[in-house]
Amino acid sequence: MSETIHLHERIQSRRVAATHHDDDPDACDDLASYGLLRGNKERALMLNFRLLDGTQDAFPFTLLERILYSPSNGITLRFPGVLVTIEGENLAARPPSSVGLLDGLHRHRVAWIAEVDAFHSAAKSQDGIVVTKIHIETAY
Repeated sequence: MSETIHLHERIQSRRVAATHHDDDPDACDDLASYGLLRGNKERALMLNFRLLDGTQDAFPFTLLERILYSPSNGITLRFPGVLVTIEGENLAARPPSSVGLLDGLHRHRVAWIAEVDAFHSAAKSQDGIVVTKIHIETAY
């Protein structure tokens, strides 16, 4: 009987946790170099790029034409007339408890990507996803 009560409590706690996430559909997990929408079915409308100098630039996911990943060059995103190159470490990594940056981009669940300064980049673990540079270029 004791096991049944514990099982019931676990199921109830999961329902409460799921309901909590549903209260804020725009909830975003801050993963240092990027923000990931919490809901598995949630999709970001725009992708915001946050540069170290304070500049922010956002593009609609609907205009994203191509995602190219290269271990040596990073991630390149092509929007009409604009190329965005993201450089860093472990950009294609899949963290065990979350969705990685590259997978999150494929699923349109990344709300923002931010450059991390050298001090914070050095403090990250070896397997952490770190964005060191974002290049936004006009490509006409």
